[in-house]
Amino acid sequence: MKLVLLLMTLISYSVFSQTPDYSKVEWVCEELEASDPPFYVSDEYRQGDKIWENLRNIDNSRIADTYIPRGSIVEVDEQLFQYGEGVPDYRVPIRVLSLPSEEEEQKVRDAKWRKRDSIAQMARVGRKKRAEVDSIGWLDHRALKQAKNFVFFVKEDAEVHADSGVPYVGPTYLEFKLRNGKYLVNRCCTPDSFGGEEKCFDKHLMNVIDSNGDVLTERYINHQECSFLTDSRPIRNTEIDSVRNILNMVRKESPNTAIDELEMLPPLQAWRGSKSIITRKEMTKIPVDEETQEGPYGSFHYKPDDAVSSDAYLKPTSMCAFMRVMEKWKTLCGEPGCQIQFGDLYHHDNWGAHSGHDSGECVDIRPMRKDDDLDVGLTYKQTRRYDREKTRDFVKLIKKSGARITIFNDRRIPGVRNDGGSVHNDHLHVCFGENRPKVQESCKDGL
Repeated sequence: MKLVLLLMTLISYSVFSQTPDYSKVEWVCEELEASDPPFYVSDEYRQGDKIWENLRNIDNSRIADTYIPRGSIVEVDEQLFQYGEGVPDYRVPIRVLSLPSEEEEQKVRDAKWRKRDSIAQMARVGRKKRAEVDSIGWLDHRALKQAKNFVFFVKEDAEVHADSGVPYVGPTYLEFKLRNGKYLVNRCCTPDSFGGEEKCFDKHLMNVIDSNGDVLTERYINHQECSFLTDSRPIRNTEIDSVRNILNMVRKESPNTAIDELEMLPPLQAWRGSKSIITRKEMTKIPVDEETQEGPYGSFHYKPDDAVSSDAYLKPTSMCAFMRVMEKWKTLCGEPGCQIQFGDLYHHDNWGAHSGHDSGECVDIRPMRKDDDLDVGLTYKQTRRYDREKTRDFVKLIKKSGARITIFNDRRIPGVRNDGGSVHNDHLHVCFGENRPKVQESCKDGL
């Protein structure tokens, strides 16, 4: 069967993946609306808090010896259904078109090990091998997400820039243009030279979007001809605005930053039959230099949990608003003592030693100092180092951003809560609630 499958695959690729010579072939094209996407983005079904799903053996779907990372781009390969004898109806044969960064996956695996709810556990796969581009196998159809639910970040050197007529001027995004929730398709067919059979190909209408979220143009794209899938990363359309703003801010300081350098964790889902309920949204890790622990806009991550800063994740909108605070604060206070020094961000309560951080919206920040940015903690009672005026101004900025909770025990700072003890003598506890309109506004427009 493997030999037959290989021959069938080679024939398929030789026939269908060649770029047609439009000067010699008379294509007859028509505009259509289609419910089915040209490809899907892989997810998980009942795997728990994992960043992968089983890709089952094409010859025997009972064997799960390969895994496919969530966020991979795949297509359902209709030709492989003939090998589905005895395969449950809920599994479909897929071919892998692109995969997320393996380096990013390894960083999840290298996170500090914990007994419960460990980030490192999300990437544990046992002896399964990682899928590759062009891998084929069976996937539960409930682990497939429609392409229209995503926006695709396109890398600078992607082929789509070469023939779109739009010069590359910064991060570019592609999204499907829909009508009544359906894909807009330009289907072209012609009698084929192979046995006189009709051969068709589809182009799907997509918007080309710039780094500001503005539509530059629209064009029909044949994903089998254009290599943008191998040069892109899918971002859920519910999060694209925040992720785009984060990347834009990072690129102000590091213009060559690629989307793959923004490390993201997929959401945690609970399943009710075939319906998924998100119980923890996807999170983005704040960019931190692993050697110096320096973060955006001159900030500093103190006491990281591990070498990969696995305690530095936040929900995209929350992180975006926090970075807006960093961006603005750097213009307001650039002298020694003004560095934003932040500690834990996402930190599950089950990890122990810390609580109040498993929402993915909160961060600990040290108070401001008079004239130093040393990596040495301080309390508001250490008057030789503690700068109340700077801290007061910083709290005002935090409040302006829409943060919903600010805990700090210096009673002379307006707008903060006292914890009734001493836990928050040496840091502010700040939460950027993603659903708060002011937080969303700060992310979108800045401060």
